[in-house]
Amino acid sequence: ELLAPGETPEGYTGDGEDAPVYGDGAAAAGRRPGSQSAPAAGKQRPSQVAVGGSDDDSDGSLVHIDLIRAKDLMKTDMIGKSDPYAVLKYGPTQQDKTPSIKNTQNPLWNHGSDFTREGDSPDLRIEVFDADRFGKDKSLGHVDIDPEALSNLEQPHWIPLKGAAKSGQILVNSELLGPGYAPAEYDPNGVYPTLSDADLALLGDGGRNGDGGIAGGK
Repeated sequence: ELLAPGETPEGYTGDGEDAPVYGDGAAAAGRRPGSQSAPAAGKQRPSQVAVGGSDDDSDGSLVHIDLIRAKDLMKTDMIGKSDPYAVLKYGPTQQDKTPSIKNTQNPLWNHGSDFTREGDSPDLRIEVFDADRFGKDKSLGHVDIDPEALSNLEQPHWIPLKGAAKSGQILVNSELLGPGYAPAEYDPNGVYPTLSDADLALLGDGGRNGDGGIAGGK
């Protein structure tokens, strides 16, 4: 339909019940109203940016980060395993935090964060900590990446952490979302690639090569 400003689609009540959901059966029932069709397990639909916007136009656009899980994290407690959580920092003022998962070196967070897109494309820092009831929380490693470069890969990737003797890896997905777009679906238990050393260098240094993207994982 072609709609004038303020008009709503025919038959739409505004409560989300009549919003279009593509597909049928259980696949459609499991998606949010208004979301696009879900890809097959382990697949991502292309990231979306605001229609009509330029690369430097951040009005209304979001950087959506899915911090899915971690594996092989360093053990810091004398008794038991770590209680890991992660802090995500985008630009100078935007920050989010996952819940702490008790007694594991392989936490499943499945945590989504939305940050207002900034025109200068600042790095995203993700740092994993071990929650400690009796002292300072210990860092289990961190990574600094360009989330817009990561979004070009269009599926989650494993990224090695740095800063600790045995830092482990985190599974991360990034999308650029224009107004009205919902994040893509994915399988948190799917098999995903690990970023190559060359891609890690690009992601940590502006995330761009000669053609504006990065090559992909291995």
